[in-house]
Amino acid sequence: MSYIRDTSMNERRRKTRQRLNSLTVVLDAVSGEVVGRIGNLTSEGLLLCSDRPLATGETFRLQIQLPDEIAGRTRVDLEARSLWTQRAMDPTCYATGFEILHISDSDRNVIELLIQDAVFQRWVS
Repeated sequence: MSYIRDTSMNERRRKTRQRLNSLTVVLDAVSGEVVGRIGNLTSEGLLLCSDRPLATGETFRLQIQLPDEIAGRTRVDLEARSLWTQRAMDPTCYATGFEILHISDSDRNVIELLIQDAVFQRWVS
């Protein structure tokens, strides 16, 4: 089975994704099963690293387990559509690009705070 990355995604992406410093786990909000971990993130999309390929063109209800409490929250809930899947640089992992479809304003704010923290940590380390 082969997967093709949408090469026009870089042209459509409006925000630069930030790589997070910690392993941030993402769950399927319906089943509670681990889907993967975040490779990078913006308030509009995310790259998810998983041990299996994920279906593309599907809508997922996801729950991001935050590495630390942020603004009194330990998780972020969102709905996102998978746009592409391909083998990651690590051959035991698959990378899937997601577009965030629905997220509350408070959860979007938590993501922005998480990204700001990741950027700050990169400058001081």
